[in-house]
Amino acid sequence: MARQNALRVEADGERLICMTLVGGNTMTSSTLERVIKVIVQAAGAGSDVSIDESTPLVGSGMSLDSVMVLELVIDLEKEFSIEIDAQELLDTQAFRTVRALAELVESKVKAGQ
Repeated sequence: MARQNALRVEADGERLICMTLVGGNTMTSSTLERVIKVIVQAAGAGSDVSIDESTPLVGSGMSLDSVMVLELVIDLEKEFSIEIDAQELLDTQAFRTVRALAELVESKVKAGQ
């Protein structure tokens, strides 16, 4: 059974103190780490949050609402210098989990978007 990447985040109010990647599976851990960092900041997640690649983004899990998803997309576009178009925003599979979103971002980065 493959180990999942997980990022342990420690925050103090609005300030990120420490992020540690724990796990074994390499999807490009740099992309996953950066996506998780953006998610935590966009969601205003509380202190000592543990998010892994299987964490759901909408519904249960992070419970991002539509406004938070839009803010997250804007932040990801800035962080990775990519563009996520309206059609991709409607694709609920892309926002199903942290990993699905990281895969979308990685595909955009590799495509030179």
